[in-house]
Amino acid sequence: MTKRDRKARALTAALSVAGVVSLWEVLVPRAGDLLDDHAREYVRLVEALDVHEPGTIEWRISGPDNAAPPAVSEIGVRAAALAAHLRSRHGDEHHPGRRRHLIRETEALAKGIAYRSAGTTSAGDELALVLDGAARPLHDWSIETIRTELDALLPASGSLAARLAAFEERFLIPPRRIPAVIGQALAACRAETRRHIRLPAEESVIVDYVRGRPWLGYARYLGGFQTAMEVNLDFPISVDRAITLACHEAYPGHHVYNVVREQRFVRERGWLEFTVMPARGPMSFAAEAFATFAGSVALSEDIRRTLAADVLFPLAGLAPDEAAGHIRVARLVERLDVAIADVSFQYLSGDLDRREAADELEREALMAHSEATLAFVDRYRVYALAYTLGRAHFAERAAGRDVWPVLIAAMLD
Repeated sequence: MTKRDRKARALTAALSVAGVVSLWEVLVPRAGDLLDDHAREYVRLVEALDVHEPGTIEWRISGPDNAAPPAVSEIGVRAAALAAHLRSRHGDEHHPGRRRHLIRETEALAKGIAYRSAGTTSAGDELALVLDGAARPLHDWSIETIRTELDALLPASGSLAARLAAFEERFLIPPRRIPAVIGQALAACRAETRRHIRLPAEESVIVDYVRGRPWLGYARYLGGFQTAMEVNLDFPISVDRAITLACHEAYPGHHVYNVVREQRFVRERGWLEFTVMPARGPMSFAAEAFATFAGSVALSEDIRRTLAADVLFPLAGLAPDEAAGHIRVARLVERLDVAIADVSFQYLSGDLDRREAADELEREALMAHSEATLAFVDRYRVYALAYTLGRAHFAERAAGRDVWPVLIAAMLD
């Protein structure tokens, strides 16, 4: 038997065993197999950096690599080499989006290390790491119309920002009543989400109430379709904010986003790169922007108004007949986020000092007390723009469309 005959017989045997395996898959290594190796390297690099810089990983659902980590400089070099190698390959006809995702994440990992090593980074460079095609946030002149409507709705006494602050204080939930209100808001957000998305039977969210955190709410994905959600009682929470928080952190926000991606990418396809969520990278920025947008649109204004009047206002000890006005004002104020993004970017870029930024936030975003917002921007820098600029990008994508197909597509992007 010649060498050629042996090769043909081996090929025939392979085809008979595999049955449905195509000739192309037998003769040519699958692109997905190669990407699996690159994904393992990417995960190793992220986990190694987390050893040197704790907090690099937001959450993981894979076991940590116990090997001794390379130096931070070597991690940067290896990440840059991996990204360059991925870019040099021809398009992956099976999963081109997967390759693009790995390129984005590894490039951000490498550049982030380089920027920290250099000690100086512009806000524009930082934003480009986490947001494709990022440009400086622009002033949205529609906010003038929003302010005009607010001016007509708010009791007339003092500046518009002061009037808004006084109005919002009327709808704060007493701390002892917050768990009951959050619980019902979660139930409403979950019910609406399940009307559009089939979720695993075992999924769940556990809520804990805490103090002494720099944020109002936080969701840590535990894997296995479970999320631990925390609500910070140090922050004042209005009824509308409670609804948004429940949708943002859980349904259909962070919790559902991670459940769907674990199901589709990790369990069904075995893509290891989705077993870790790097903090403040492209994937986490997109996830935060998604959750912020989802939190604002998952329940329509009509649904919010009915939920507030019939369920949440009574639980909070508030007068139900004031629910409609509260919800309307809160929905308008949320649309001023574009002004917050613009001022935050100018502040990070050094175009505004802290006092000037506070004045601009009061004038443009009607924020009478901006200390917490500016402290958050100081701590998280351009990542803080996920809540404003990132949400605006999703809103632009969803303009004139049913939001649920947009949300579902974004979970699988």
